[in-house]
Amino acid sequence: MFFVGNSSFFMVTFDTVWAAEFAPAVSATRRVQAERRTEAFLDITLTVCGEELRQMTPADLLHLDALDNPYVCGAPLADITALDSAAFLWQLAALNDHTPSFANLWRRARFLRRLATTPADAQLTAILDYTGRIFADFPGSSESSTSSESSASSAFAPESKTYFLAPLLVEVASDIGHLDPMSGLLLAHTPLPRLAQYQRTLRERTSTEKDYTELDSLRNRCMDRVNQLNAAARQPQTTADYADYANKTPPTVPLSAESAPSAVKNSDPSPSPHGSI
Repeated sequence: MFFVGNSSFFMVTFDTVWAAEFAPAVSATRRVQAERRTEAFLDITLTVCGEELRQMTPADLLHLDALDNPYVCGAPLADITALDSAAFLWQLAALNDHTPSFANLWRRARFLRRLATTPADAQLTAILDYTGRIFADFPGSSESSTSSESSASSAFAPESKTYFLAPLLVEVASDIGHLDPMSGLLLAHTPLPRLAQYQRTLRERTSTEKDYTELDSLRNRCMDRVNQLNAAARQPQTTADYADYANKTPPTVPLSAESAPSAVKNSDPSPSPHGSI
């Protein structure tokens, strides 16, 4: 208890506020992150619009980029069509063996008929959730797409000297080789979430720069909340309410566990032909 003049108040500590208001949300987020990062090392599919999709690989990203698919090339959401969504989903469909065989063409026709029963808005939302999950561990994945960048900032952006996948593949291959140690496949056919974890591990081992995360932001918000509560407690009319703070139901802290960028190619830093994902 602290005394100011003739009044007294209880000093709320960082640990108290963190445990009451922030810790539950952080724990839930960490569980989601752990599950997502575990999935990256498993040979599993993700259900999107009722269809099973493989985890995207650099080869898939290259193919979609060559087709100018707006989900990876960057485009206003209003410009994305049902055809764009269908092309994206079929490229990653687990049942697509990427051959021109009659059987694969038959599977595609049935796939498109099933997909037609899903509203376009629902397809858009589901695909953005998928891309957000795939690119979540790439640095800068939660930043907004280039559609929100000013013309001035884009004019002074550094020009890429290589194709956008090259830095990612070279960086990972220089440390672990050209084959994925988990599957034995070429890195080009390795899930992007797995490559992102390889890249992060390599950078953490070789870089001295601090990698700021959402947790760092939450710590700052918690400190601001502590200061706010203690400042309010110094007011005589609020001291009584403040004293039993720990017995009150804490407010919900908004915390996004998954960020789904509207255009993944142009987020920072990799992979993207304009600099990053």
